[in-house]
Amino acid sequence: MDELFHGKKPFIKLFKTPNSYYCLDANKSRMLELQEDSFKYLSQVLGEMKIEQNVPNEIIQLKYMGYLSEESNVKNVRHYVTDYLKNYLDRRLLKLTLQVTQNCNFRCKYCVYSEEHNKGQRTHSLKNMSWDTAKRAVDFLWQHSVDSGQVNIGFYGGEPLLQMDLIQQVIAYAEDLFAGKKITFNITTNGTLLNEDYVKYFEEHHVMLMISLDGDKEINDKNRVFQNGTGTYDTVMQKIEMVRKISPEYAKQMQISMVMDPENDFDCLNAIYVQEKDFDDLFVAAAIVDKEYDGEITEVSDTYRWKYRYQSFLGLLSYGSGRYNAKRRDSNIAYRYGICSSANRTAKESKENNSSNV
Repeated sequence: MDELFHGKKPFIKLFKTPNSYYCLDANKSRMLELQEDSFKYLSQVLGEMKIEQNVPNEIIQLKYMGYLSEESNVKNVRHYVTDYLKNYLDRRLLKLTLQVTQNCNFRCKYCVYSEEHNKGQRTHSLKNMSWDTAKRAVDFLWQHSVDSGQVNIGFYGGEPLLQMDLIQQVIAYAEDLFAGKKITFNITTNGTLLNEDYVKYFEEHHVMLMISLDGDKEINDKNRVFQNGTGTYDTVMQKIEMVRKISPEYAKQMQISMVMDPENDFDCLNAIYVQEKDFDDLFVAAAIVDKEYDGEITEVSDTYRWKYRYQSFLGLLSYGSGRYNAKRRDSNIAYRYGICSSANRTAKESKENNSSNV
């Protein structure tokens, strides 16, 4: 083992994401983002392997600053709100998520509830939540949110719109039960079962609408398919346009849930922001396909990483230059994986500016 650590292991935990490398320093209670060579070096140290590289400067600097200690200073693990936890659970709950059905009209190939590749989760079924269960859950939230200024109830599935009657029953009951307290609702849906009545109802009752869409037609239809295996992009886009036509102001608050498959070209994932200009101002919640439930490792190519980092750089330029709309800065910050929107806005604006200067 390297002499820098005196023959001992540093009291740390290493882990990585598809785009970054991290070290949790237990003594400092700090999460550190590492350069790749530092991550590899510490992996060799922890694994008691032969050190095959020089000590990275980053490691030397961290040691000098008191990080990467070989001895544990931890005497007792205790969260700073431990003493208040019972009070939080008894009186300050904020959110309830109801899985109103396990049924779905999609069969997405990466779904953690897939019947084919699932090793650690439930699978799709015809099970639906009963009104009695939903009512007791809402009552529980009411009883344990006495000191909460506002509460939220979310609807999830499966495909929750298959249980629209139950959703409307829950909303009516909750609005009456929580009278005098601010209450909001949200739903995550594939969007294909939306109709005019549903959209108007959601707008009237302030239900935040999040629709799942993974990219352009080619990318989306690779994984997001109906039960019969056909692509879903065209139907979803028709429904999104329907929402915009029926309720233009409500549609501006619509959000997109995107699952990014690193087997695809990052430029293709990004393409939806170029081809569908109206997506620029939508909040996008993005995640990476995780094959853990299949017992496999998610592989990410160097090309994908490079293109992701380049788009992140463009996004930061856009944000820093003031081109990015400050009212939507939450999506830029939250959308770590998908900084695509602001990045492509930068590229498009640059092109327009160049054209106007000719």
